[in-house]
Amino acid sequence: MQGIEIKDLKVLQDHRGWFVELFRKEFGIEKIAQVNLTVATPGMVKGNHYHLHKTEWYCVIKGRMKLVLEDIDNRKTSEITLGDDELRVVKVPPRVIHGFKNIGEGDMYLIYSTDISFEPRDTDTFPQAVIS
Repeated sequence: MQGIEIKDLKVLQDHRGWFVELFRKEFGIEKIAQVNLTVATPGMVKGNHYHLHKTEWYCVIKGRMKLVLEDIDNRKTSEITLGDDELRVVKVPPRVIHGFKNIGEGDMYLIYSTDISFEPRDTDTFPQAVIS
């Protein structure tokens, strides 16, 4: 699917814990306007919308998630599993419907950045279900 990018992340770990760089310019992230954290309880679905202008970068830092993507122009779909056992960042460009489901047994933590801040008067968010 055009515009979708997946970047495997390098986790640096020692006796103190671990460290990972999530959102780097080298990943194609030229501008970060906002960083968000959302938590989904087991079995819950979130998202199910698209943006005409906004790009988002997703990284699950705890739990497991099934991400479903559909290009609104050519209707090509893709499913990606993200989880804390294999850290990676997924770029979700404009005009791609995205919805996700917590497929783990505990809470799922998704941290994501956007290149355009949320604006209540013009949300650039259009509901469209791709996962239930």
